[in-house]
Amino acid sequence: TGAIRKCPEYNPKDMRLVFYPFFKEPTFSKIMELLKTLDAIAADHNKPVAQVSINWSTQKSFVGTALTGVQTPEQAAENCATFDWSLTDEEIARIDTEIARLGIG
Repeated sequence: TGAIRKCPEYNPKDMRLVFYPFFKEPTFSKIMELLKTLDAIAADHNKPVAQVSINWSTQKSFVGTALTGVQTPEQAAENCATFDWSLTDEEIARIDTEIARLGIG
């Protein structure tokens, strides 16, 4: 969602390092490249990157639900505002193309 922009230094026993390759190299750098595309699309809509990410995933036919983590009521409201707008087919294709180019899909 763009919240993490610097590779975190988790405890080696942290389960995020076991289940998710996104928090270690070389995948982390690829995610940072993808964020350039997501940042641009978010700026075009004047929306946060989190909404672009949720919007993209829920507009995919193979996604039945999106699980998101929030810590405040404001974050929950921001996530729900995702459904007040939609990405264009071109924007979805742009994200899909970048994911394929980076080999992270």
